Amino acid sequence: MRKSVVLRNLLVAVVLFGIFYMVPYNHDEWAWGTNEGIENLRNFFQGYNGRYFGDIISILITRSNLFKALVMTSSTIGVFLSIKRFYRTQVSNNQSRKIISLATLLLLLLVPTVLFRQIYGWPAAFVNFVPPVIFVVLYFTAMHETLINEDGKELSLLSGFFIVLGTQFFSENITIFMLILTFSVLIVERIMNKKNSNFFIGSFITALIGSIIMFANPAYLNAAQNTDGYKKIELSIGFIWNKIGSQMLPNMILNYKFLLIVFNLALLILFFKKVNNLSIINKIVTAFVMMYTIYGVFFYGQMNFTFRYDNSIINLFSIAYFICLLWIISSVFSKKELLFNIVLFLSVPLSAAPLIIAEPIGARSFYLTYCLWLLYTGTLYFRLFENIKFENRVYKLLKYLLRIAIGSILVFYFFIFAYMYRVQIQREKIISDSVKSGNTEIVLPLLPNENYTWKTSTGPDNWLNRFKKFYDIPEDKHVTFK
Repeated sequence: MRKSVVLRNLLVAVVLFGIFYMVPYNHDEWAWGTNEGIENLRNFFQGYNGRYFGDIISILITRSNLFKALVMTSSTIGVFLSIKRFYRTQVSNNQSRKIISLATLLLLLLVPTVLFRQIYGWPAAFVNFVPPVIFVVLYFTAMHETLINEDGKELSLLSGFFIVLGTQFFSENITIFMLILTFSVLIVERIMNKKNSNFFIGSFITALIGSIIMFANPAYLNAAQNTDGYKKIELSIGFIWNKIGSQMLPNMILNYKFLLIVFNLALLILFFKKVNNLSIINKIVTAFVMMYTIYGVFFYGQMNFTFRYDNSIINLFSIAYFICLLWIISSVFSKKELLFNIVLFLSVPLSAAPLIIAEPIGARSFYLTYCLWLLYTGTLYFRLFENIKFENRVYKLLKYLLRIAIGSILVFYFFIFAYMYRVQIQREKIISDSVKSGNTEIVLPLLPNENYTWKTSTGPDNWLNRFKKFYDIPEDKHVTFK
């Protein structure tokens, strides 16, 4: 690796570390950073949740800002490197591999603000939803190399155990998704090869045991009985149908406007290259995909139907869109490639499906879904660029533009959180001075750029009490945010 490349990579890592160091502790971290978090640990989170790995990391990151920055930086880079490792399974030249990898990093950083603030701007949520994505992508890499590429390397049962273990005890929807995925792959492998390899057997057993251990936690029985006080499970058909349109689809695809354009563009170009003539059904499919793209990019959130039918129209439109995508995928790919592409594509909605019956949920729960969209979009562009060699000047220009875009985003994020960090330091000084002087009234400034982080201030409730404990503010002090 050239020295210039090493320096560039190191610079990105350092800037990311600086950004995550300046991300303020907020909301859940106020609980994890006090005795409340330690009490949960002593009870081994019984009655709280089954996110054992995520909960332990949450306790640790609230004890050290440096450790928080290290975990968030290494996990973000880990997601990118795992996707880059998956890309090595795709047929390509060095030019297209470099361009697609840079574009992937750009889109990993350029997530919608609603997702950014609940992932990169909320450390306790980050540690539950980002680290397992690394291992989900590694599982898809192993699946492609074993079932599609057939490179002759048989992975061990132990490697299946460790890869899938990395997806467990972080987030409920990811745990359920991995159980369904590993079981489905067992069946697919059995049909293809008349036997099952140790890797996929180990993967399924690990996912099964992990699911049992997670959901044996009493918190989920309480949620099912609606006695948890926070979490609940809702099985009403009407509730589920309305939730699909109001929460699921926006966070699965409709909020990702740029990714929606990039994905559909690649798929339609591949479709037109593959299909000799546009039959009536192919014209209808193309029209639906184009209409959905235009609606998602320009009209979603701006155009409302009558309240009674709003979600139903969006749901039916989206179902038709997904059916059209399946039709196009089945036309573009064939044999083993088709099977893998269908599994990867269906994993996008399947990764979010368990969230349909869970309350409450937020954009953070869909980080894996976003990454799977991104992963599949990358595979489409590898197919699109398979026989294309860029002119050297075009290749250099694309690389330059992508690097400038990535650098610009990192600089903007750095200044956003630097300003936030400056005000956070002011907050801590005000707290320290007020406690020393004996003031009973503490007025703290609101943190700027609040769209990029989660709840950094609170009203007079339990969260305010947690805030006081986290910052060692005596209970008799009256704290307000202005």
